Amino acid sequence: MVDSAELRETLSNTGLSPIIPIGTNLNGISINEDTGLCKVDFSEEIQNIESNKDEENLIKGIVYTLTEFPAIKEVQIMVDGKIIPVLKHGFPIDKPLGRENINLIGNLEDGNSKVVVYYKGDGESNDDYFIPVTIPTLAPVTNVYTALDLLFEGPPSDLGLKTDMPQGINFQGVEIKEGTAFIDINFEQGSL
Repeated sequence: MVDSAELRETLSNTGLSPIIPIGTNLNGISINEDTGLCKVDFSEEIQNIESNKDEENLIKGIVYTLTEFPAIKEVQIMVDGKIIPVLKHGFPIDKPLGRENINLIGNLEDGNSKVVVYYKGDGESNDDYFIPVTIPTLAPVTNVYTALDLLFEGPPSDLGLKTDMPQGINFQGVEIKEGTAFIDINFEQGSL
């Protein structure tokens, strides 16, 4: 989402804001199907970032958006056709970037594995959006059961996020058959 007055007005009730600076153009994009490397080339206006945090959000937004596509494993950000060492506020982009620990809660050293759970943003409009949160877990390896358990549990209260899971619904387990997850839940008496 390239920043503009019109886009800011459209997003004003959602709690979201554009992350790509005004005037930025996408010069080109290519994907190497063998390696999963996506090269994305922006105009020099991509450097017109106001703060370190905005720069970090810009990079995460680009990398996480593109790596949602199964064919893309890493993203190489370029400016006017060149690989540059760092952006204006020092974020390194001289090497391809992959998914890291977006919106990490806690310390990875406190767990044995990690999961990414999507919780609902708490904007002022009726538009739904979801925020990925990386959570360290005690599970020996990342697994579907742990991710679903955390999703049903809901986000930590200090994040300003929420869940659409109705009160009184409890996660009991999950079984995966032929690529389909069958989720076992139960309802507390009088919960619905």
